[in-house]
Amino acid sequence: MENAVMTFYQSILQQVLKIEVLKKELSRDILICRDKKSRLKLINSFLQYDLKKHELLEHAAVVAAGNEEMKILDDIRELYVHTGKNEDTITIIREEITLVRQFLYLIENAFKPHSTLNFLEKRMAQEVEKYVTEQAKIYNSSKV
Repeated sequence: MENAVMTFYQSILQQVLKIEVLKKELSRDILICRDKKSRLKLINSFLQYDLKKHELLEHAAVVAAGNEEMKILDDIRELYVHTGKNEDTITIIREEITLVRQFLYLIENAFKPHSTLNFLEKRMAQEVEKYVTEQAKIYNSSKV
């Protein structure tokens, strides 16, 4: 069973790597786009990729935990060390998924013609836009 779980994990990592490459390509577009509506759509796509990445890693973590593959869980945990949280790996990933979904809700509603967002939500959507733009700068400056 151990070999099958490792193969599954490596497959997940390959998918995550492809997503990261797509996010890097998208980051260039986010940085050069000046039209607000177009930029929000690009940011939405960036967040969708981010959500997919976290969901894939959650799936890998659940399989690893079910098969008691601590090395895989430790490897996945290393990807989330930036959160500074001391909870179990699956909980941390699920919190990230929840956060990205909240970001997506704000961004998706921000570019609707008659936005239903209140003032605070609009302000939060602006902060999410700034956050993703900063991430795009980091992706654009990395050499992968």
